[in-house]
Amino acid sequence: MKANPRQARLLAMAVAGCAILATAAMAQVAIDQIRPEGISIKGTVADIFGDKFVLEDKSGRILVQTGPAGPQAAPVRSGETVTVIGVPGDRTFDARKILRESGEIAFDAPPPPPREPTGAGVDPGPRRLIGGSAPPPPPGAPPGPRGAAGDRGPMAGQDRENVLRILKDAGLTAMGEPVRHPKHIEIPARTGTGKTVIVSLDRFGRLDEIEDADRDRERRPAQSIGPADAERIAREAGYSIREAPEQRKHHYEILATNAKGEILELHMDFAGNIYKQVWVR
Repeated sequence: MKANPRQARLLAMAVAGCAILATAAMAQVAIDQIRPEGISIKGTVADIFGDKFVLEDKSGRILVQTGPAGPQAAPVRSGETVTVIGVPGDRTFDARKILRESGEIAFDAPPPPPREPTGAGVDPGPRRLIGGSAPPPPPGAPPGPRGAAGDRGPMAGQDRENVLRILKDAGLTAMGEPVRHPKHIEIPARTGTGKTVIVSLDRFGRLDEIEDADRDRERRPAQSIGPADAERIAREAGYSIREAPEQRKHHYEILATNAKGEILELHMDFAGNIYKQVWVR
């Protein structure tokens, strides 16, 4: 599932109709506007979710997050206009600095840790080969830690147990071993109704996507449902609808909240099957 290219958009799936920043990373800016933290966006704070908030302007809306280093509550107030400097993330915008209209700094992310020294007399550690793999350890050496970008392979120990626990809490039964990829963890599982799914967790070990393993992308339903039916089906499945369904070429996308209060984007085909859930953070 993760191997398939994502749709070409950097928008927050937290909000239907997102359109800003799809090409912002390539937008032309004046030289004196270059900032080391990334690009800047400006808008009005629409909704606040803990340390995240929705920023909107005339072109659309996007979910802004201050990241793991951020405060427990968003450093903004509903309805105020702010400028956010940062970088587009995976369906979100990661803030590095937030400025109020008065120029006051509402949020300033801590600087990244200093790079390890390199140069003569400094051991740079194992070299990475093309493709992201490290050279094999010498014979008899214990296996090294997993989890760095580029590492792939089965998981073991506490990491494996944490993944299985997360699946169990979600009502899923593992049907294989979790495999770590550069930016996510993947494992096949079975739902309570016996459906086989592929579960993806992000690099922090949180549920990221659940997608039907046997979905036929080329199959077309004999009868297509309308947006109202799609919303009804999602509600009957236990979701609270946050935005009206958006019709795509082969499916509907529905921003919803599950029973745990988590925000998800549901992908529903035109036959009414919810074949994919994407967590929005």
